[in-house]
Amino acid sequence: MANYKRKIVLVQRKLQLKLIGIFFAICCLAALLQVALMAQSFLSIAHSAPEGAEAIRAALPGLLLKNLGWTLLLLIPFMLLVGMNLTNKVAGPAYGIHKYLGEVIQSGRVERPCTIRKGDELEALANAVNAALARIEQDRPQTGGAQR
Repeated sequence: MANYKRKIVLVQRKLQLKLIGIFFAICCLAALLQVALMAQSFLSIAHSAPEGAEAIRAALPGLLLKNLGWTLLLLIPFMLLVGMNLTNKVAGPAYGIHKYLGEVIQSGRVERPCTIRKGDELEALANAVNAALARIEQDRPQTGGAQR
């Protein structure tokens, strides 16, 4: 396994942005659910306390928008950072394995093992690719000691 720092943040832009978009959508849905539950709680308080009900109902829209705004303002950057980090740990190795297999296809032989960064996901896939190619190389008939 290689132990180097990846320079490109979005290795597979389309895949990573799609996954980050899913994280973002879940974040927004969670924030909206929180606001809806808070609104329901305030309305039940207003219903049980008729003397302050109008004040609660009047303050509720502004309070809910403020709460939603702060929630999204704090969660969106966090979700983007976490999303980029997590997708990089999958998309980076997938890109590396794809590039490695392209080299093997182009050269027609295995010149080196497939390596990925330490701590990245898909290590089992890289190991399986190495094992499969080693098996193919082992079973390949050798003609005159030279490889194709």
